[in-house]
Amino acid sequence: MSLQFLNWEIDGVTVLTAIGRLTLGRATTEFRAVIEELIAAGKPNILLNLREVTWLDSSGIGELVAAHTACRSHGGTLKLIHLGKRTESLLQMLSLYALCEVVSSEEEGLRSFSPPAAEVPEAPQQAA
Repeated sequence: MSLQFLNWEIDGVTVLTAIGRLTLGRATTEFRAVIEELIAAGKPNILLNLREVTWLDSSGIGELVAAHTACRSHGGTLKLIHLGKRTESLLQMLSLYALCEVVSSEEEGLRSFSPPAAEVPEAPQQAA
């Protein structure tokens, strides 16, 4: 089974769901192409949902790192959600948690892309 993708955009962030095995060969090539297409379309902020990824090998991890770098170099960010236990263990073992931000939910991920609300300055006090 090749890797399949679902994606949608919310407030300038592309939520990309990968489905299948992210392993050496066709799957990593397809993943790279999807990331390149999003960036070329001016969409470098990507929230990558890995819930449906059934297997990830070293080539898949390499593509995650490459995707992170590509997003950064185009002014965006790659963030990850819904890691499986194996994927989470691999990222921790390889110290990639420091590289790719992992968020707990789609809502949290979308909020994390939003700039903080500007503080409204207080009105000056009038002298009595």
